[in-house]
Amino acid sequence: MACAATINSRIPQKIMETQNFSDTPSPNLSQLPFLLRLIDDSSPEVRAKIASRLRELGAGVWPEIEKRQIEISPFHREMLQTILKPVVKTETDWLEWLCLEGETEQLEAALTWLSQQRLQPLETAANIRVKSILGGLAREYLMCEGGSNPEALSAFLFQKKGLRGASGDHYYAPENSDVLWVLENKSGLPITLACIFILVAARLDIEIVGCEFPGHFLARAPMGDDEVSDDKVSLGENADLIFDCHDAGRVLQPFEVDALRKSDAGALSTPASAKSIVARVLRNFATAHHVRGDRRATLRHLSLLQQLEATKIEPI
Repeated sequence: MACAATINSRIPQKIMETQNFSDTPSPNLSQLPFLLRLIDDSSPEVRAKIASRLRELGAGVWPEIEKRQIEISPFHREMLQTILKPVVKTETDWLEWLCLEGETEQLEAALTWLSQQRLQPLETAANIRVKSILGGLAREYLMCEGGSNPEALSAFLFQKKGLRGASGDHYYAPENSDVLWVLENKSGLPITLACIFILVAARLDIEIVGCEFPGHFLARAPMGDDEVSDDKVSLGENADLIFDCHDAGRVLQPFEVDALRKSDAGALSTPASAKSIVARVLRNFATAHHVRGDRRATLRHLSLLQQLEATKIEPI
């Protein structure tokens, strides 16, 4: 993987190239092969310019692909279909994710929807990028580590891949609650990191759930009898592994788990639902925008939260 400095050094040249292709009022179809090559570029700025050019070309893209016999992968075809659809999603489709079957499906759809909203108009295919990165992490884990060990997956994500907790002045930045931004920049809030842990684990049939403790969201791996070592049998429920995703995926010690159980036993034993996780993410977004002084964005996320809390639709 290229380091950040290498990627950033390429961005200005790519942007200049896309600008050179836009000297005319509207791009012509001869630019299509060039545009398709950069459709999933690592730079959001480049992707935004490419998406804009492709939308200007419109539906004429498809017959041109056939005419030129341009090979396009299923992933790029899906990205192109998304780009050519109307870009802006409105609040009228908010909460559609509650109708999906499965907690992880609901969680991923809701977080992706929020990423799409935050990045408009820069990002036109947040759902595809989130799905691609999560899937890529799962596949790489299988190739490098394998197995269904939650601790091994935690070590892979938070140590080998470098996902880490945001700190310092940047802690309250809105992007730390954006799952796509965190996946691409590897820094985020405890709850966002835990969500990534949950979503990658789901692709590997590893059960990871959220623990809704006030102030610091944690993740839990329920351990079956055959997975509990002899030295943990006497700990009863404490045999479940509790992860602090903000602290490099560290597994909490038994005495720490005991303290948490005394403070809030329900948060430790009851998995956080997708609905409750998304509500907390929305509160984080609102707080971050408030700290930044963006009143409009604060009110927008509070409105989404109000709609979520008022809905009568119950998760499946």
